[in-house]
Amino acid sequence: MVNLQKERSETKPRTMVVVCAWCHRQRVMGPDLNLYWIEVEDRQGTTHVTHTICPTCKTKMSGQLKVDY
Repeated sequence: MVNLQKERSETKPRTMVVVCAWCHRQRVMGPDLNLYWIEVEDRQGTTHVTHTICPTCKTKMSGQLKVDY
C-alpha cells in the first residue's frame, strides 16, 4: 500500500486536451484567460484527448446536426 501511494505522488498531473472532432483544432486558454481554438500540428506526448465541436464548426454544421433530447 505504501508503494502505491508513493507511485501516485510521483506521477505528473495529466492534462486533458480538447479537440474539435470536425476541424481538429485544439481549445487553449489564452493569456487573457479566454478560450481560443488554434491549429496544432503536433500532439506528441498527449495521452488524454477529448472531443467536442468548436463554435465555427457548430455554426457550419448547425443545419446538418440532429440532436434528440
